[in-house]
Amino acid sequence: MTAPAGYELLDLHNHTDRSYDAINRLEDYERAYAKGRFHVLAITDHNRIDGAIDVAERASFPVIVGLEVDTADGELIGLFLHDPIPPGLTGTETAERIRAQGGLVYLQHPFYTLVRRPLRPSTRERLVAAGLADVVEG
Repeated sequence: MTAPAGYELLDLHNHTDRSYDAINRLEDYERAYAKGRFHVLAITDHNRIDGAIDVAERASFPVIVGLEVDTADGELIGLFLHDPIPPGLTGTETAERIRAQGGLVYLQHPFYTLVRRPLRPSTRERLVAAGLADVVEG
């Protein structure tokens, strides 16, 4: 896939081998980047940002440091983070902590039913109503 002229491809939900559910390393992402599969990559490992920071420091492409955090209400992603956010907080408190860092709140796979810990629909609706949802994955 290539982007039309004037557009960039952003892949906002990726993990490294530091997440329990991934084996990707920087070398894997470098190959995909070289093939034009994305222009900007977000690394959103589960409950940690060290993998994202490591890739951001070494990659030849732009990297958004993110985090897929296990909230008390299900999984939620924060983008543009510089500090980790602890798991186990409510979805609202997690979203507020993401925003406090200047980050974006990302509702990943909100309608996909085969997710380990989907965000509760009531939490998703509360975040949207409070203006605390910036990105919704399709």
